[in-house]
Amino acid sequence: MVVDGTTLATNRMYAGWAELRDGYAKSLAAAGGHPAASAAQVRLLWWLFVLPAAAAARGSRAGLAGYLAGVAGRVVAARRTGGRSWPDAAAHPVSVGLLGYLTALSWWRRRRGTATWKGRPVTAAPPRRGPRAGS
Repeated sequence: MVVDGTTLATNRMYAGWAELRDGYAKSLAAAGGHPAASAAQVRLLWWLFVLPAAAAARGSRAGLAGYLAGVAGRVVAARRTGGRSWPDAAAHPVSVGLLGYLTALSWWRRRRGTATWKGRPVTAAPPRRGPRAGS
């Protein structure tokens, strides 16, 4: 379930690109659960937000409608939660592209054992392969 907790607390997650990159790279692999699931999530987001923007840039009216729908969704969410609407909403396809990069980086670092957070190594169990014995 998703709940709006903006009236309960505030936070600043990252102070710059390096912190954001390392923060997401330490946890996106775990969020996906498995490389195939992460890839499917990123493909869906590309299909919903990046491809319409690319089609709009080529003059497609349907692409423009899809891009504007994505922007409108970001504006509504930002207004509801007190977040920044512009230019963030207009750049949503770029954000999705970066999420794809960060997801791939997360899996790459996880597999190599090179994930770090605030200068400390992050260790994680490798992804499960198939059902556990006794499950």
